[in-house]
Amino acid sequence: MTYYGHYQHSTFGTALADSLDELVTRSEIPPHVAKAIMGHFDHALPKAFGASVKNKVTFKGKMKTFKLVDNVWSFYLRDVTFKIDGKEIQLHGGQITACDQKTAATS
Repeated sequence: MTYYGHYQHSTFGTALADSLDELVTRSEIPPHVAKAIMGHFDHALPKAFGASVKNKVTFKGKMKTFKLVDNVWSFYLRDVTFKIDGKEIQLHGGQITACDQKTAATS
């Protein structure tokens, strides 16, 4: 299965990377262990989200642009409204990144 690593740029991923960098800098773990942990993170987070996140999100906005690179879609939106669990969030701009699960599973 292909894992894209999008989550490494999330708040969780950035915090984990910062913590691991600090541990490597203090020589508490070797760099190869930090790299292995980030690799496990790439595998574990999508599985955890798939198993436990059941919320439905809808959105409406004006598409500024989009692109498809290596089976990863990126949609850049403006004046977008997200609806999550009955709550509405309005933003001037936003980005949605999506990966084809079937393609990832066969890679």
